Amino acid sequence: MSRRLLICVGFFLLVCLDLGIPVSMLAGRAAILRNGTEVTLELATRDPRDLFRGEYSRLNYAIGNLTNVPATEEERARCASTTLKVCFVESSQPLFVMLDKADNGTFRAAQVSSTEPSPGALFIRGKVRYGSYQGRVDPAKCPSGLCFNGQVEYGIETWFGPQGVPAQVDRAARNQLTALVRVDSHGNAVLADLLIEGKPVGR
Repeated sequence: MSRRLLICVGFFLLVCLDLGIPVSMLAGRAAILRNGTEVTLELATRDPRDLFRGEYSRLNYAIGNLTNVPATEEERARCASTTLKVCFVESSQPLFVMLDKADNGTFRAAQVSSTEPSPGALFIRGKVRYGSYQGRVDPAKCPSGLCFNGQVEYGIETWFGPQGVPAQVDRAARNQLTALVRVDSHGNAVLADLLIEGKPVGR
């Protein structure tokens, strides 16, 4: 009897473990959607399809392709120890992009850092695809003396929608399409909605 009880308890714990991981991930995303800071990001799209999961849009954010974005003082100090004018960043390394609101209401990259900014700063956490801090740049383009150039992904590049809607999203002009994204205090991002000319799609 005790052996059967142990088997049942073991099975129950295994089921809890299998369910607990995805449930905790969903709970984390829900918390960011509920409590995170909302930012509007500019993007462009591509038009792929997934045979098993349906139609989706691949989103290319303006902040995913960074050019001459100033480094923080900490990054300038770190890279000053190198003998080269280029300070490379390893692929998949975390990168924290500080956001600043532009005149059109969208948020754009203001500064970047390889370390998490102080509490209270508005930033989004990404992973470097490739990139480097460069000092050999035009001072007019990079007045800080050290700027980041490269590609960054934020884990919000894929959007699944009802049949026909991703195709509608992909046909939208670049200046018509924006994304509502919520970020928590550590920069983790969740895609809340897509907008075409300010109106939500796919609801």
